[in-house]
Amino acid sequence: MQLDRVNQHRVVGGSTALSGVLSLALLANPITDVLGVILLCSGLGYSMATQLLAAWTRDEEKRLNHKATAQEMRFESDRQKLKAELKAVKDERVAIAEQIKQVEQRRDSYQAKLKAAFDNEVAQATQFLGDEAKARIAQLETEYAQKAEDADRRALVRIKKHKSQHREYERQLHTRIADLEKTCVQHDEYLRAEFDRALAGTDSILEEEIIGIQSAKKQALAEIHERDLIIERLKGMVEANSAPKKFRGSSADDQIANQVIDILLGAGIKVHGDNWDRKYHQLILWVESESAVTLEIESQLERIEIDLGLYKRPSVAIDRGLYKFVLDTDQKVVNKEVPTTPLTRVEATVDNANHLRIVGPSGSGKSTWLDNVIWLGKLLWPTANSRILDPKYPFTEWSNLTPDFKNDECIEAITTIGDEMRERFKSANGVADKYSNDSPEFRCYIEQLSYELFVIDEAQDLHRRSKACDRKLGNRKNELANGVRDSLLECLGVGRALKVKGYFITQSAKCSKINLNEDDFDNCVSIFLGASINYALNKELKDSYSSQKLAKVESEYRKRKEAGQQYLGLISDLEGDDLYLFKLPQPGHYHNRVMRSQTGVATLPTVATVNAETLTEESTQLAQETRATAALPEIAHNLPTVSPDLASLLKQGTHCPDCGTHSTSYKSKKPTKAGEVRLRCKNPDCQNEYFKWKVIN
Repeated sequence: MQLDRVNQHRVVGGSTALSGVLSLALLANPITDVLGVILLCSGLGYSMATQLLAAWTRDEEKRLNHKATAQEMRFESDRQKLKAELKAVKDERVAIAEQIKQVEQRRDSYQAKLKAAFDNEVAQATQFLGDEAKARIAQLETEYAQKAEDADRRALVRIKKHKSQHREYERQLHTRIADLEKTCVQHDEYLRAEFDRALAGTDSILEEEIIGIQSAKKQALAEIHERDLIIERLKGMVEANSAPKKFRGSSADDQIANQVIDILLGAGIKVHGDNWDRKYHQLILWVESESAVTLEIESQLERIEIDLGLYKRPSVAIDRGLYKFVLDTDQKVVNKEVPTTPLTRVEATVDNANHLRIVGPSGSGKSTWLDNVIWLGKLLWPTANSRILDPKYPFTEWSNLTPDFKNDECIEAITTIGDEMRERFKSANGVADKYSNDSPEFRCYIEQLSYELFVIDEAQDLHRRSKACDRKLGNRKNELANGVRDSLLECLGVGRALKVKGYFITQSAKCSKINLNEDDFDNCVSIFLGASINYALNKELKDSYSSQKLAKVESEYRKRKEAGQQYLGLISDLEGDDLYLFKLPQPGHYHNRVMRSQTGVATLPTVATVNAETLTEESTQLAQETRATAALPEIAHNLPTVSPDLASLLKQGTHCPDCGTHSTSYKSKKPTKAGEVRLRCKNPDCQNEYFKWKVIN
């Protein structure tokens, strides 16, 4: 390759020199001739140099080719050697594989021989053991047959012996029976003969006695029949005397009086009609009671008013040992009276309620009543933790209160309250499941719970605000609104039993406005204000109370409106079947009471209600306080003083249950815890010197 490059240079150089000489030779100039000679010499020198270089290059190529040939020969020798070694290895592997195959064949042959030998030995051992077992079984069968035959033979001998003995005993028994039968026949014949002889002598005597007995029997039967007739007449007289006495006349007043007696009898109060009198618009009725007290009869006055359609609740008092009813059956003069309801009745309803639902449009006095009822809650439960939620702040008027949560804060607050109620209910269930709900441990758990009072004003705005937040956050499934609904349901599910009370305020009575169902508020006492009263009476409460009770409340509502009462409320307690109207108290009424109680200003005596820690008896409607006992039977039972009718009742006295003697002599006029007093019987022949009389239920 290098030689080719040298030859190329040589040819190029010679060609260049020759072309230069020829070009200069064509010019007729001495200088060009000299230059042509110089170029010719340089071209010849260059050609000689290139020839020498080509010769060296050829020698070097030969040396390198010889060296490469020697290396190729060594490589070929090594390759042949490796091929021979590889072939030897392959032949060795084939030989080893053949040896392994032969070893495996010998192993398989040996295993087959071992298996055949083992099977042969097993077969021989099995046959030997089978033959030995058959021989042993045959031997055992022979021995067993021999023993069985010997046992049968011995048993047969015993049986034959027992049979012979049995036959002998049977023969002796038959002989004995035959002898006894003969003896019995002889004795029977002897006795018959003796009886015939004795009977022949006593027939005459017995005939006379039989005649006397038959005569006495007829006389006794006649006396028994006459006695039965007397007993039946006495029973009829007793039943007639013990049956409730009613009026036999057919006039309208007789029928009204008998209806009053039927109502009292239906309530388990045994009374007898004594007399009635008509005075203009009033029917005055006197009845006699065997064991009832004034409180039992007073509890039926509302039913008498509703069932008879009276224009006023009847009054009852004790007159000459009888109960005197005054019934307003006519409309004269009565319309001038304005119905009233004591605030103590409203306070007891609020205290005993699980929750309150307050419904009323704007201008119905809702804000004033809400302020009052919150302070009433603080008065009932001074240690309660109260939380007020106002989702429409600052458009709500608060006089003496400040909401704890405002606007969007209410959404998180109601969720927190719902979680707390759920946890409280779950914890109470856990304690009840562990110890039972009537155990001391469960009562101790309830006692350590704190009172919780929460107010939501208004629930409808809270629902709208939660939906607005859902739209703002892009929650297509209304997570916040549904969470508010679930939290409201959790709050409604926990009641006063766990020391929790909630006030739910809405403008509309329709539960759908706050994403709830109609029966979700059945656990609440509903308070309707303003125009919502008509809606409640005509629609919502139409199927919840009797038509008579609804008609009575509607009539009272008209009378109150005609009398100028502007701010009225309707309380519906479905659990207690109680429905009544009341006049809203003055603004700040209960706030002033709380302030007076905290500053130490003297107040009226305290009445302990069912659930309240403290509750005073002050009310702005002082003229209505005289009816507080009749309106609140539960509170009346806890009063430390006796009924004003008790002194009159004790003055009249009662009859001894044993001898019937009337007595007004008391060992003690102070009723016991069971409501009983002890009297001394004035009959010296009575077996009981003292007897008890229950004057208070």
